[in-house]
Amino acid sequence: MKTMTWEIAYLNSRIRRYIFSVTTLNRVLNMSQMTLLVYLIRHDGEQVCQKDLEKELGLKKASITGLIDRLTEKGYLSREQAEDDRRKNYIRLTQKALNYKEEIYAKFQELDEMLKKDFTPEEMEMFHQISEKMERNLRTVVND
Repeated sequence: MKTMTWEIAYLNSRIRRYIFSVTTLNRVLNMSQMTLLVYLIRHDGEQVCQKDLEKELGLKKASITGLIDRLTEKGYLSREQAEDDRRKNYIRLTQKALNYKEEIYAKFQELDEMLKKDFTPEEMEMFHQISEKMERNLRTVVND
């Protein structure tokens, strides 16, 4: 039986697989590493710490730590200690990771165009309204 939750989860999985399959990074990273890297590329210039990644990606501390460790070993990330709190590290993209930024953005743009090609502007507006309502509904039960 199809439910809204199942359909959203399925679309999310298909989108992640598409991005993974069409970038050159798929030769050196697994899907989880790629997801973390794409998140950081999309938030380049922002101060992102491990707790942010745990919350945004819905992964446990140990999982995020492992991903960061492996991406650091491969030269895609670095940790930078916060000046105001020695217990906090900001996760930064290295130049090696930033070299993929344009490719990733281009693939997201390509995917976005493909996904919305059969929709009218009115349907797209309705989609955005529905998405916003769903997000608002989730915020009432999930503390950010």
